[in-house]
Amino acid sequence: MRKGRKNLWIIKEKNGNSKMYLFFSISKMFRIVNKIAEESFEKIDIYPTHGFLMIILKEEENGLTVNQISETLAIAPSTVTRFVDKLISKDM
Repeated sequence: MRKGRKNLWIIKEKNGNSKMYLFFSISKMFRIVNKIAEESFEKIDIYPTHGFLMIILKEEENGLTVNQISETLAIAPSTVTRFVDKLISKDM
């Protein structure tokens, strides 16, 4: 943990004890949501990020550049290109 950021992951209880509940709760929630998303998208042979890509493209009427998509999804521009190619090949 980096100095100065540890307080984001620790909850101070009234009696002064510190626990890392927040970090582990968020981490567990992410794993659960990610598993549900993976299982849902597996049925149509795409990853959850493909679904998120379709959502952000639908919401932006004027379209987005590869760099804008890459920043929004926190993935490399080359990955965006591969994801778009896969969606096109599936007529999505």
